[in-house]
Amino acid sequence: MNRALWHQDRRMQKFLDVLTRWESGSLSQLEAAELIGCSERQFRRYRDRYEDDGLEGLRDRRMGKGSSKGIGEAERERMLSLYRLRHGGWTAKHFHDHGRRQHGFNWGYTWTKTQLHLAGLLDRSPRRGSCRRSRAPAWCPQARSGGSRTAIRRPSTTATAAADWRALSASACG
Repeated sequence: MNRALWHQDRRMQKFLDVLTRWESGSLSQLEAAELIGCSERQFRRYRDRYEDDGLEGLRDRRMGKGSSKGIGEAERERMLSLYRLRHGGWTAKHFHDHGRRQHGFNWGYTWTKTQLHLAGLLDRSPRRGSCRRSRAPAWCPQARSGGSRTAIRRPSTTATAAADWRALSASACG
């Protein structure tokens, strides 16, 4: 059972539990709707659908259907062949921008990039190295001296002390 089906099943169980409590009179419609996380009107719609169609009426009708905005296989192949024949070696961003201007691409950059990756025409970018991580501030609370719980403060006396501080903060703060 995939995640979406599990969530749908859980919502149906919760609705049935709340519905039985509402029918017994221990909950008002407003309280029942709040427990489910919808409006009173939507609670009544769910109740009516359950009375008419049973559990099948509570199922999410959108599941298992493709997107109405889906891009056809012919358009996908046209885009991939353009990349193979004319624009091989371009970055995904450059190819997508050019495709929108010159070839009438109507889909998003992420879809274009994903399709190029899936077709094996474009390699994934390498992860950025640790040299690109942010640096610790001049006053670093992580820098501790001898297990002390108070942070070391930057001395401002001489150039030698400042150089010593930079070395200490680089080793202690990352």
